[in-house]
Amino acid sequence: IQRGRTKGGGIIPTMRGTVVFGPNLRLLERKSDAERTDDDVRELESKFQPLLRVRGKLLRVYAGVRPLSPHGDFLLLEGYSGRLINLIGIESPGLTAAPALGRLVAQRVKSVLGVHQNSAVGEGLDRAGVGAVRGGVDSGVDGV
Repeated sequence: IQRGRTKGGGIIPTMRGTVVFGPNLRLLERKSDAERTDDDVRELESKFQPLLRVRGKLLRVYAGVRPLSPHGDFLLLEGYSGRLINLIGIESPGLTAAPALGRLVAQRVKSVLGVHQNSAVGEGLDRAGVGAVRGGVDSGVDGV
């Protein structure tokens, strides 16, 4: 349900067969304010309670900061050393964009490390959907 903000909550299945409910949205003045509140937990419980068979059995509650991009779009930035990739401003569309973003990051990793298709690392990345790097650009990622 859209309520004038972008974090309406969702249900995300995990690899362990559990699910994660959330996120919610609370704007912070300082990043050091990133802690969950009882109101945050009650909001998620009330939103997802109709879907839960066991009531009052939340196992864990997490809190964190998701920085927003002032440009209103995803930012993929390399660190000064070229060996760190920051993905910034990835909001709700990031779940849909995750495969393409993963291919872009894998292509950059291959380029920085000089990985070729016949190496073990290159073959692993290829199984993840990234073709061989040709001249620093992966033809399977162009235009993403």
